[in-house]
Amino acid sequence: MCPPPETNWIEFGSSCYNFAVSDQKWAEAKAFCQDRGAQLLLIESPEENDFITEEMAKQSKPRVWIGCRYDDTGDRWLCYSDYVKEMTYSIWAQGADPGATNMCTVRYTGEEWYGINCDVAAKSLFTVCETTGIAGGAPLTSAPRSMTCLVMGDNGRPTTN
Repeated sequence: MCPPPETNWIEFGSSCYNFAVSDQKWAEAKAFCQDRGAQLLLIESPEENDFITEEMAKQSKPRVWIGCRYDDTGDRWLCYSDYVKEMTYSIWAQGADPGATNMCTVRYTGEEWYGINCDVAAKSLFTVCETTGIAGGAPLTSAPRSMTCLVMGDNGRPTTN
């Protein structure tokens, strides 16, 4: 469940998305999302891609960062918060998978993906954060929370067992 609409989190499937700020480099966008207990946008299906297309149009966001960057040592695109898992879904623009040092993934409104320099920051390039768990109006972090279980007696009070 996502926080209320005024917090700018939007629910789709099992994730919540926040179309946040612009003018950040890829590493800054990644850190921005992590500071909020989320990760940089990862598009993993055609349905999710369609949802992002619609939201980008509604919110007038021409380009957004995707949480994948090129690993030139392994000649592959790596994604996810630990950047060890290869990209599983993509829609590269024709001839747009350059695979070069310091390249990160950007999603344009036309549904196509491009690799651009990770150090680009522009007013038309937005950060989208994604998280799968929301509790009490704030994204969940990976830190475990403590829990206490009580056994209730017939009188409605906790027992001392």
